[in-house]
Amino acid sequence: MTNSTSTGVTAKRIALVLAWIGLALTLNAAAAVVRLFPLSSAGPGPYYFMGLPVAFAMVAIAASRGRSVGPMWTAIGAMAGVVIVGAWSIGAFFAPAALALLVARLAQLVAVKSRWRTLTAPLWALVGLFAIPVIFR
Repeated sequence: MTNSTSTGVTAKRIALVLAWIGLALTLNAAAAVVRLFPLSSAGPGPYYFMGLPVAFAMVAIAASRGRSVGPMWTAIGAMAGVVIVGAWSIGAFFAPAALALLVARLAQLVAVKSRWRTLTAPLWALVGLFAIPVIFR
């Protein structure tokens, strides 16, 4: 195995571990939000929102196993959108998870070694970021 190949495999493993850490942080944040904000008169509706960040983290894990740029960057952008949309309430709870997913994707970009994929990554993140307001319209 050449040095370049072993670096790519190591970076891919690091990306997968970081994506799992991002999911663990997301589940921890969702549990903290549910614990801190008791069921209100609005009913269980706000709790359904907790499914979105968990789903985004799960998509990021699934996408980290492949070579495609789009799905993982879209999930990261969507997680950043959750942090921004909930900035004054629950967004801060999900910020560490969003950061872990971002670092996981950067590690995967090291493994993929494609300039085109590196150039299109911010565009995919913007797709995910701007999809969040459409969900809440």
